[in-house]
Amino acid sequence: MKPARSITEQIYRQLKLELLQCRLKPGERLRTNELSARFGVSLSGIREALSRLSADGLVETDPQRGFRAAPLSRQDLLALTEAAIAIDSICIRQSLKQGNKSWEQRLIKARDKVLSSVVMSDAGGRLNMQFMADHHDFHQALVAACDNRWLLKMRDTCNLQAERYRQLCVPRSPSLDQINAGYREITEAAIARDGDRASELMAVQFERNAQRFLDALEDMDSLVFWSDHDERGADETVNAF
Repeated sequence: MKPARSITEQIYRQLKLELLQCRLKPGERLRTNELSARFGVSLSGIREALSRLSADGLVETDPQRGFRAAPLSRQDLLALTEAAIAIDSICIRQSLKQGNKSWEQRLIKARDKVLSSVVMSDAGGRLNMQFMADHHDFHQALVAACDNRWLLKMRDTCNLQAERYRQLCVPRSPSLDQINAGYREITEAAIARDGDRASELMAVQFERNAQRFLDALEDMDSLVFWSDHDERGADETVNAF
């Protein structure tokens, strides 16, 4: 029999994946009784997992309404993009200043790996999990020489939140040539220690992605997103923004 802590960790990881992939829709109520029955665990184990996800910013808690998947909105996306660009720019510049030969080799290896990845999964029209991992590794390699842990922590938070928007606009993903060109150009600028160029390329990528995310949100009439106001009655929900 697995320890309770191990079971809670598994539930946390599974729910986190479903939230990031928007299989649990933004704004959806997360009923502890239903989740307890689904996973075959106690309510306390479910609440612990949901509390951790709340700390991650993926779940919201209300004393009256309980738990729900954190909603998505235009306002949130624009603020997230602004923060991500500012934080990533600082991390990139610090990494380029402090990176050594080993850092360069790691970045080149990560670039080559992501360029060889299959972007789309065969099932369900979702991003390939291996591509997502390789994409993450590339961006981690780019800032690996930055040693400011608080900046890196904030950067990770922005990336985590952006993942849900990314999953919603898979059909609008840019062409493979455009994706690969971005990896190559950013790597070239980084190896040349051109912080301005590398940061600019990353900012353009973020802004382009944000526009795709906004376009995807406008077209989604099957998902319900709540506004950022306190009271969220049925008459205050909107479809597809």
